[in-house]
Amino acid sequence: MSAPAGQTFTIRRAFLWPLGILATLLLTLLLVGLRQGQPPVKSGLLALMLILVGTLFVSSLGRRLVLESDRLLVCRLGRCKSLELGQLTAADSVQVRKRIFLTLCAGEQVVILSNAYGQFSHLVQNLILRMPVHLVTERLRQLAAAPQSNRDILSCWIAVAVVAAILWHQMHSSF
Repeated sequence: MSAPAGQTFTIRRAFLWPLGILATLLLTLLLVGLRQGQPPVKSGLLALMLILVGTLFVSSLGRRLVLESDRLLVCRLGRCKSLELGQLTAADSVQVRKRIFLTLCAGEQVVILSNAYGQFSHLVQNLILRMPVHLVTERLRQLAAAPQSNRDILSCWIAVAVVAAILWHQMHSSF
C-alpha cells in the first residue's frame, strides 16, 4: 500500500480563528487604553501580549508541511527545510497532557511536529509508510491509529472571552 505524494498539512484553522480574534481584540484594547490615557505599564503589558500573540498567529498562519514520497518539507515564514525520509535515524513521540510532539531526526537535522497540524494522525500514518521500518515503534503506530485532540483551541477561546469582557468593561466604564 503506497501513500499519495505531495500532501500538504497546515495548522488547524480551528486554532487560527480564535488566535487571530485574540490578536485583534488585544490591539483594540491597546488602542482604547491609549486613547483613554491608561497608565504606560498597562499599555506596555498589552503591547507585549499583542507582540507574543501576533507573532504566534503569523508564525502559525505561515506553517505548512508537504509530505512527498521521499521527503518532508517543513515551511515556516517563507523558508523551507527538507528532511529526507530515507535518511531518518530516529523517530519518537512525546505526549504532554493532550499535546503530542513527534520528533524526526536525520543526522544533524531535527524536525519536531505537533498535533496542532490538521489531520495529524493521517500525517503520522503516511510518515510511517515512508520511513525506514526499523524506526516504526508501537507508540508511533498507536499515535497514527488514535487521533488526539488538544486543548489549545479551548484555551484560546477562553482567552478571547476574557479579553472581550475586559474590552467591553474598558469601553463602558469611561463613556
